[in-house]
Amino acid sequence: MHIYSPKAQHIAIHYRWKKFEDYIKLSKETGRRLIREKFETTLKKLELLKKNPTWASILLFGKEPQRPLSQAQVHCGRFKLNKTQILDDLMIDGTIIEQVGKTINFIKKHLINFSHS
Repeated sequence: MHIYSPKAQHIAIHYRWKKFEDYIKLSKETGRRLIREKFETTLKKLELLKKNPTWASILLFGKEPQRPLSQAQVHCGRFKLNKTQILDDLMIDGTIIEQVGKTINFIKKHLINFSHS
């Protein structure tokens, strides 16, 4: 495995087009970025694609982001006040964008539970 970027035989192997389309839609809705170019052109503009795809592009839009980077996960946990008893835990994988949403949901779930206890 190359330390700076994954080897790519063909760009389509690595990416989920739907994830990129969702990113474009969200960018337009929030007014953060207006993207009109094709997928590969946009990746190059964002410096997510050089000679090969970058690790960042795999983590953002990859089909299997944890396959080459197994440590790219979020481990959420809720502990009892004594800090030894685990009340809930969740290992979150997927793209970074998916991980953020799932992590926020985990935290919200436990904030609601905490405020009602």
